[in-house]
Amino acid sequence: MQVFKAYFYIIKRNLAQMLIFLVIFLALAVGFASMGVGQSATEFEESRPDIALFIDDDSVIAEGFGEYMAQKADIKPIPDDEDALRDALFFGDITYILRVPEGFCDFLSGEDPMQLIRQAAPDSIYAKYLDSIADAYFRHARAYIMFSPDTDEKTIVDNITSDLALEN
Repeated sequence: MQVFKAYFYIIKRNLAQMLIFLVIFLALAVGFASMGVGQSATEFEESRPDIALFIDDDSVIAEGFGEYMAQKADIKPIPDDEDALRDALFFGDITYILRVPEGFCDFLSGEDPMQLIRQAAPDSIYAKYLDSIADAYFRHARAYIMFSPDTDEKTIVDNITSDLALEN
């Protein structure tokens, strides 16, 4: 019983200080709870990284790829110079460099496709994202060419664009 008397004696002596802390705690809790009201994220907005895109191939599919990448990323006009590109990556002006080499779209005639030339900033979160966008575009192109070889390139580009718009 002495323990309870001591407990209530201490509470009674410090009641004013405890009430002050309780009021401050409740005021902060109500304040923080009301800060997030009305700011709910209802819409997803796709991130648009800054990239440098160079298309050396003159095919319609490569041009369509350039237009598709312009929808997915902000293409910065950087000179096609190795030092300028490295500086842009280093200083964070761009996060990704993508080059479509000449003859890349020769897989239309059945040749083995070349590889895209890719370079990303270190620790870039956008590298895999942009790689998957480019790979998806050219996977669709290969599928259309393989399964309907008589279709012209403009129709293939239109079909790819409409297919990829449905996936997103």
